[in-house]
Amino acid sequence: MLRAVVDLIGRIRLGLVRAPPPPVAGPSSDPVIATVARQRQPQQQPPSPPMLMLPVRPPVRLLPQHVRRHDRRPTKERRQDTDPGRPTVEGRIQAAVLIDAPLVHPIDHASFVQALVRESQCTAQVTLAVRRRRRFLVEHFRTAFLRDPCVTTRQVAQAVTAMSAIAPPRVVLLASATCARLLRHFSPADLSQCLLAFARLDQGAQRAIPDETWQAFANAAVQRIPVAEPAVVTAFVHAFARARQPFQYALAVHRAAVSLDGFDVGTLLSLLVALRAADALDTFPWDTCSPLIASRVPDMDAAALATLAGLVCTSPSPNVALANAVAGRVLELISGMEARQVSMFLGAMHDLGRELTRAFVQRVNELRPGADVHSLSMMAAGLLRHPAVHHQPIVQLTHQVRELVPALTAAQLHLVATSFFHVRVRDDPIFAAIAQRAIQIRGDLSAGQALSIVDVCSRFGHNDEHFGRQMLARVIAQSRTLAPQQVAVAIDNLGRTRTIGTGIDLGPIRARYLALAASLTPTQHATCLQTFGQDGRGSASCIRTACLYVPSMDVYDIMKALAGVGQSSGSNLLEPVVRRGEELVPSMNSRQLATTLWSLVSHGRDRRSLFADVLVKLESLLADDETDGNLLAKIMWAGAFASLPGFAPVAQCCLARAVVCLRLPCSAAATIAWAIAALDLQDMDADHLAQLWKRVAYGLADKTLRPGSSTTQLWQAFLWMRVRFPTIVDALDGRALELIDKHGRASMAYNAGRAVAPTVAHGELVKLVRDLGGQCNVQEGFVCPKTGFRLAIAYTSPVSRRRSAVELLYSGHRFGNRLNGSRALRDRLLQGAGWELNPIDVFLWNRPGFDKIQHVAGIVRQVDEHLDI
Repeated sequence: MLRAVVDLIGRIRLGLVRAPPPPVAGPSSDPVIATVARQRQPQQQPPSPPMLMLPVRPPVRLLPQHVRRHDRRPTKERRQDTDPGRPTVEGRIQAAVLIDAPLVHPIDHASFVQALVRESQCTAQVTLAVRRRRRFLVEHFRTAFLRDPCVTTRQVAQAVTAMSAIAPPRVVLLASATCARLLRHFSPADLSQCLLAFARLDQGAQRAIPDETWQAFANAAVQRIPVAEPAVVTAFVHAFARARQPFQYALAVHRAAVSLDGFDVGTLLSLLVALRAADALDTFPWDTCSPLIASRVPDMDAAALATLAGLVCTSPSPNVALANAVAGRVLELISGMEARQVSMFLGAMHDLGRELTRAFVQRVNELRPGADVHSLSMMAAGLLRHPAVHHQPIVQLTHQVRELVPALTAAQLHLVATSFFHVRVRDDPIFAAIAQRAIQIRGDLSAGQALSIVDVCSRFGHNDEHFGRQMLARVIAQSRTLAPQQVAVAIDNLGRTRTIGTGIDLGPIRARYLALAASLTPTQHATCLQTFGQDGRGSASCIRTACLYVPSMDVYDIMKALAGVGQSSGSNLLEPVVRRGEELVPSMNSRQLATTLWSLVSHGRDRRSLFADVLVKLESLLADDETDGNLLAKIMWAGAFASLPGFAPVAQCCLARAVVCLRLPCSAAATIAWAIAALDLQDMDADHLAQLWKRVAYGLADKTLRPGSSTTQLWQAFLWMRVRFPTIVDALDGRALELIDKHGRASMAYNAGRAVAPTVAHGELVKLVRDLGGQCNVQEGFVCPKTGFRLAIAYTSPVSRRRSAVELLYSGHRFGNRLNGSRALRDRLLQGAGWELNPIDVFLWNRPGFDKIQHVAGIVRQVDEHLDI
């Protein structure tokens, strides 16, 4: 009871509740007035018991300067709100927020829309009070405003536009049904305002609007184009181009063509930019409209001229005469341009031409000596977009910026990094300088700045693990501030910089991804799958969430996701990606087929019928399609590792394409040579094999082949070549043979020296072989001196001195129901070195009832028939 009295007093003082009016003096002849008077008479309350009077805390007093801080209404209207008997709209909202109660005096829609618009224009810091006020506005918008049938279309348009600036997309989406219900009442301007608000939402939110609603919006916009103002027509085109929804752009183009005089320069250029975004710029009648546009060129400012130059100064140009007029005007203005304007024109124009290129380079050289880092970065970013620009001015700009990097702030460093995104030289020293400075000031970098810097540096060759780990740790620590696109970029960098598994806690970035999953595009989900596939079970929830969007992925997105399948640990979490890849095989080109084949083989998916279809298509496509060396190596590795039947014709096509390929790294050549050896293809063209091994020899001489898996494959292929094609091996340079022997034996020794955890079955097998064959005749972990392979158990007969390798065959040694290419080549080379192989399937060994003693005794007797067991 006491709390109710205190709340009532507070509401009266805040103006939410008025004091009861005095009773009416006498009865009225009007029955309505008499009824109202009787209702307003105070009711007789029963006497209440005496209460303990406690001191009451005075309520918060809302000062006018706090309530109407951003009030831009006319003075007369604001004076009306200062009347003590009439509290302001802002005051009522603020009071309701403070006492956490609904409005006693409901706000009319006009006042609510005005308050909402003022809130969206507020530039003050978003404090707790602002969040509470906006939460109240959102709740009123959702529960009262949209449900009222008396709301007008103008009020809906203004409210939706304002709400899109302060509320999450899910709140704005609530208005789509109201707009569809009132669609026939909308004026062209109000409808365009609503459509622009819906188009500004992220793609995840846009997909929540049904296609039927978008189609209704498009039909309504088409009906209003003939009577709409030029700015409204442009807004319609912008909205549907940004939302990527079907629209009759030709009707908007016709409207602009017949009334071009009514379009001012800004509106016309905005329309052309929107048409370009919608891939409908070719529908514009350039031949008839270019003379009028050219007549306006001399009066255009720099920004408008740069926009027009970006539209017409392309290759091919939509209208050569207009492009020449624009280029001539740019040449007239270029001598007085500042660094910002130079960068603006260089960024907008796609085809400069020889004369403009020379003029811009000269102007950059004039501005360069006294320019600050901001101007230098902007000019460098503009020049880097044009391959026709000579390398020398770019080198000079880069050197000058690199000298300023050690003293840059966080914002300046971010600008420099993003400006050099289009650099055409990898491993440029400027990226090392940017990375070093970023580590020094990493505490001042925001999540977005740190993400942009690590993204640029890692893309252009600066793959320092310490730098990548420090920057990505900074990004993950602030992951709650990342937008959906930034989340996708951050996850992509985690996979590209190989940060997964280095001890960084991925929990925050996983949580942020799950929170924003509905706002990501299918392409971004595919990028995330590529990284999460490396993490495997650690990111199981993220993989399951991303797989929900697999049906919406096109063939290019599936290629990214399949790359994650190829790098995963073999779990079934990515099975939806594999199935989607199988569905899209008929529409794939050679590159996509190669990626699909490599991913399925890497993931252990034995799809016989699918592989047969892929091989048939690859054989026909490789004869006509130019494929780089790395892709050829992927095809060859997949076919060899999976021991695919019928792969020989594809291997011959790959070898013929590889020897004429200009981009064939030495590592790719080594992989192709290993695949030929693994498949034991003895009928390959000898001339092609000789050219392939010459490429390998050149790579060894240039030290482009580093020790690792490539040298291991090269050594195994070399051993096979020495047996099958000795003349080709003898024709190689002596230095190349020496390097192959040196690096190959070193890599094999490294692999043989790695510790392997013995299994229980292995221990049982070793004990039985020693018991039956003799303790001194058995060696465990023996390394073959000729090949370098490590044998699990090596048994040497004491009588015949014949050697036998006794090993367990695990599932990793097979692909499907056959040995994989790596194991098959190993066995073939060991047999050539004089070893008898006796593999035992581990599943057979562990099967109940299997006679292990009799089986091992048979192996020992096979080596030495005279041995008595």
